[in-house]
Amino acid sequence: MHQLPQSACLRVNHRTALTFLCFMALCIFSTESSALALTKIEPTNDTASNSLNAPPPTTMEAQATTIVSMSGNLSAGEYVRTFNIDDPINTSAFSTGFQIFDSLGFGHDVTMYFTKTSAVNSTWQYNIMGVASEFTVVASSTSADGLSDLLATGTLDFTYMGLLDTEGTPTYHNSGDTGLTFTNGAAPTLSADLTFNFGTSITSDGGAGTDGMHQQGGASVLLTQTQNGYANGVLTASTINQESGQVIGRFSNGQIRILGQLSPTIFDIPKGKRERRQNRERRKKQNRRNATNPDTVQAKQSGVWTVGQLGTWHVKIDSDYTQPMAVMDMMAAKQSPWATMTGFTFDEGHNNAKTETLTIPENQRLVIEHISLLSDAEGLLKNWDDQKVTASIQVMLDNKPIIHHMGISETFVTRYQSGKKRIKQVISEPIRIYADPDSQIQLHIARSYFIHEQTGTISLSGYLEPVM
Repeated sequence: MHQLPQSACLRVNHRTALTFLCFMALCIFSTESSALALTKIEPTNDTASNSLNAPPPTTMEAQATTIVSMSGNLSAGEYVRTFNIDDPINTSAFSTGFQIFDSLGFGHDVTMYFTKTSAVNSTWQYNIMGVASEFTVVASSTSADGLSDLLATGTLDFTYMGLLDTEGTPTYHNSGDTGLTFTNGAAPTLSADLTFNFGTSITSDGGAGTDGMHQQGGASVLLTQTQNGYANGVLTASTINQESGQVIGRFSNGQIRILGQLSPTIFDIPKGKRERRQNRERRKKQNRRNATNPDTVQAKQSGVWTVGQLGTWHVKIDSDYTQPMAVMDMMAAKQSPWATMTGFTFDEGHNNAKTETLTIPENQRLVIEHISLLSDAEGLLKNWDDQKVTASIQVMLDNKPIIHHMGISETFVTRYQSGKKRIKQVISEPIRIYADPDSQIQLHIARSYFIHEQTGTISLSGYLEPVM
């Protein structure tokens, strides 16, 4: 006898439960129940031992956290500080909280504090702190009040454009610098098993430095944050996907798992002419269903069909009845990252920079997701905080010109020397702009004053996607 979770307050024989599922699936897949029979539950994911005589699992083991990922912006205008574990809020510029799950499934609340440590090298330090009663660290890494522990410290370096350049290997503050040590008896999380992912950095990862943390103008902000790991859980609900026949389980720890697969099939009713005609009609209907059922397409049919589990594979079927059917995975061509950087110059006495033009490749739609502008001005500048730069982007969408206006730059002084000031003007914004294939993008930069020659760069990043 298989026992459901106690919260269900009910005991049933799993054969009886499976019979009920089969009956429900018959009702879902066809109004002509006599024309369908259910095959066994096909195992998926971690239910490889599942069969008619082995019911799907009703519990889920805990999983320790192995990766924490985030993206966002650290304000380039922050000043240099020294982090102090006894005053983390006032000695950091920005912070974010998350949970780290141990091997027993207990969640530990921690906070990551970001502190700018070098303006010249654009270096930031992050410090992770947790509750002292939940971790074991060396004595010097516990706050004076004994309530907080410094768990780990790492560094991030950015380019002069504010892109992520290097990610330093974090230092852990437990005995031996081996990782995280918990006080509740859970297995230690070793440094090799825990990754803090801030994006594909240029030097450390060989990436573009555009898909994670940035250091640019504007306020510090967290755009995305994800992590794995969870507590143990019990099955609390299950549903059957009416299109694919998958049995989907929801667990008390918030996780969703595919428990099995209900597969409809046809059987004939061996009787007279009327029944044979009904059998033929049923097979015609089933053949039409096969065009959208997992892993099956029907010959001599053209069009665009959705196949695969949960309808995640999209194929184009093209047949002229004489040649073998050509099947093309329309989702196989992945979105390809795209980025560009171009310079601009304001001539002395002018407030408009030269317009730049970019061309989009044929058969690819461009999606712009981020704009970054940096400009320098130096001289005997008066009312420097009122001197602003702005930018606009003109694209073609559905063969119509669309103009997108960006925000006004942040302006701050970076150097005083002999009465002269050097100011930086920065725009950094997440955006979403679409542009037609084989069209042009026009960039226009303007400023609110006329004195001094001034140069700068503007960067756009996003991705190209194929257009069929």
